[in-house]
Amino acid sequence: MNTPLPSARRIAATAFLACILPVSAVRAALCTPDFGSVFEGLADDVSAINWQASSFETMTFGNSYNADWGSWSGFAISRAADTNLENASYANQYSACCTGKAAYAVGYYSDWDPAPAVDFAVPAVPVSCELALTTYTLGSLLNGDYYARAFAEGDLLDVTVSAYDAGGALVGATNVPLADYRGETPVLFTDWTEVPLDFPSPVSRLVFTMTTTDVGAWGANTPMYFALGGLAFRYAGGEEGIPQDDDAILAWADKWYEYTPGTNVTAEWAVPENALGAPGRAVGDLQITNGLVPLGDGGTITLGFPLPVRDGPGADFAVFENGMPFGDGAFLELAQVEVSSDGTNFVRFPCHSLETEPQGAFDDTSDTTAYGGLAGTTWQGRGNLFDLAALPASDFLDTGRVTHVRIRDVTGDGSVRDDWGNPIYDPYPTAESGGFDLSGIGAMNLALEITLAADETPPVLPGFATVLEWTDDLTRGPDGWTAVESRDAPGFYRWKLTRDAE
Repeated sequence: MNTPLPSARRIAATAFLACILPVSAVRAALCTPDFGSVFEGLADDVSAINWQASSFETMTFGNSYNADWGSWSGFAISRAADTNLENASYANQYSACCTGKAAYAVGYYSDWDPAPAVDFAVPAVPVSCELALTTYTLGSLLNGDYYARAFAEGDLLDVTVSAYDAGGALVGATNVPLADYRGETPVLFTDWTEVPLDFPSPVSRLVFTMTTTDVGAWGANTPMYFALGGLAFRYAGGEEGIPQDDDAILAWADKWYEYTPGTNVTAEWAVPENALGAPGRAVGDLQITNGLVPLGDGGTITLGFPLPVRDGPGADFAVFENGMPFGDGAFLELAQVEVSSDGTNFVRFPCHSLETEPQGAFDDTSDTTAYGGLAGTTWQGRGNLFDLAALPASDFLDTGRVTHVRIRDVTGDGSVRDDWGNPIYDPYPTAESGGFDLSGIGAMNLALEITLAADETPPVLPGFATVLEWTDDLTRGPDGWTAVESRDAPGFYRWKLTRDAE
């Protein structure tokens, strides 16, 4: 995309994302950081940046720097490479052992400092990374050094890539042996090696940790460095998301507060009640639903639920549209998503677009994996997931009690920009039922509050039985609650919803 970040969003140096949108049998928008962009404007003799975090639009490579000692951990950005192992020393800690990259990241792992980590401002789907040994580490593995012995049969140096969701829960992990002497022939990452990454859901953070079999009284003897030449990601879409009949959906939006349709919506379509409840089913072979309300270009609608939505484990709610696949692409109409705890102050989910080309009125060439943080990228019957933990902090929002969800259509001519200043494109202009077609919002996490009030009214949710529970010690956690019939005993009470047997 090669679009500079707005100055207010520069966390470290000016940086770019290199984005590729191939048109092929399998469409996929892949982005990887342009590490070389952080050196723009710097002197030629600056070979590494080790004193600050570096951001590439939605990705931030963390860094912990101690100015008093000149020490660092996490990620440095380097443009040095050295294949001469005679230079394998601490003084050459920023060099990869191989060439082929104009710039890349160097990870340094220490038991006493924060691990190398990459944070995604918009939950993403990592696809692969490129890894190699550094000159310093490779020389130590082969020849030993003042602290470390040369590797021998049975030795292992590896990197583990651990993925976490927006709430900090572990999603999955991938282990990569950089130097493996456990077989008949040693395996060493002496050249850039692509490593596939496959996690079951979008992630907000990747953490890189290292282990070695050469350990002393003070920890690892092996120099704990690795080179990261690329990190490709895409966004979730198409067949991903949550099916509308998934048992994880506890309730559907059952009321609307505001509907302000934009242009290109006729009166017969402008019925906000059509967005309430579960989405309707397909009509004939048209792959559209019979329960939806178009927002029109730039239109909005605000819905509410039987109970407030709260930030719980994983995604908290899902937004359903009627996106349609066509051959190698799709017909998508997109929307931004905002939430509120008072119906007045709204906070918007960060969004990011990798699509660089405008689209015609009814083009079916959209790439579902090119958009992050937006609704409308999944097929009919599946919803885009939203986790309240991914929102920027706000003094006006209580993520434990969200009462309003507002959907705002993206006018697809590029006039609407994502949070990094990139234009957002979808089919434009459309007519009669133009813009985002909302068919429902389902909630997975609902706010059931703990109370001491004796006269609290039990919550009612269709399809669920309400059970009163009691505990005298909140520190006992989920196992400390007991079902009771009344509020006779001193302590804390809460309501629990149990799905009715079908």
